Amino acid sequence: MSPVPSAKRPGFTVVELIIVIAIFTVVVAGTAPLLVQFQHKQKVGNVAEDVVQALRKAEHRSLVGERDSGWGVSFQTGQYVVFAGSSYAARITDFDERRTVATPEYAFSGSGELVFQRGTGKPLVPGTVSVTHFNGLIRRVSVGSNGSITLL
Repeated sequence: MSPVPSAKRPGFTVVELIIVIAIFTVVVAGTAPLLVQFQHKQKVGNVAEDVVQALRKAEHRSLVGERDSGWGVSFQTGQYVVFAGSSYAARITDFDERRTVATPEYAFSGSGELVFQRGTGKPLVPGTVSVTHFNGLIRRVSVGSNGSITLL
């Protein structure tokens, strides 16, 4: 008599499951740093976009002569301030608009303040502000002599 073959049961073996889990782990481990880098780039871009909006707000307020003053933006550790006046030191403090950013995650460098002339909206001195993330990612915002504000 010959032995009767046993019926195969459907399913996965333990070895197959371990191989699938190992492949999944390698894929996740390889893509996680890319995801983190992407998130940091997005965050730096968001802070830089906020800086552009603050500069445009100051430029517009200067152009229309709001509060009969020039307006500017001062960049400090952990914050930037939209202010009314010919400089941050000579500003009208009642109209300060402060915006904080995460520190030490981000830092500002370059022009410490950018001020726009009342009536023309042109900067007193053109300049560039750099937004730097602690991992080295940098976005720059430039203000040209004609008042153009550009995210570089």
